Amino acid sequence: MHTPRVSASVFAALTALLISGRGFSADLGPCKGIGLRGEYRNSLDLSGPAEIIRTDPAINFNWASQAAGQGVTRNRFSVRWVGFIEAPVTGNFAFSTTSSSGIRLWVNGINVINNWAAHATKTDTAKPLTLIAGRRYPVRIDYFNETANGVSALLWAYPGQAQQ
Repeated sequence: MHTPRVSASVFAALTALLISGRGFSADLGPCKGIGLRGEYRNSLDLSGPAEIIRTDPAINFNWASQAAGQGVTRNRFSVRWVGFIEAPVTGNFAFSTTSSSGIRLWVNGINVINNWAAHATKTDTAKPLTLIAGRRYPVRIDYFNETANGVSALLWAYPGQAQQ
């Protein structure tokens, strides 16, 4: 199989996230995997080089007393997850995040959750967005952790699917 070579920025722009009734899966063109593409940095503001670039199977983390990965500081790091969602049905989609420290969520270019300040573990819920079945919408999540008990989770619900 031929794998085209592209720059990191083009690859990031092409990375896609599809939502199905069973969870998240990344659509990387001819090669499909499960998860969101995350870039982990040893800064609180997403600056500096990525220490880890990986596909996370789900955004549901409680790092407690462990680092997010090898080379990432335990309690002072940031992550950006990117991709697209494909709505499995037409209707109102409710997105929520649970986090400690700071988190932001964009869907279709709209910043729907913006809690970019240090805080205790908290759940934020966006106003429902109407999505159309089969259409792809860009998604971006930014997160920073500055505590010993980092928590980051993305939850969603849509017609016929309770929050998960």
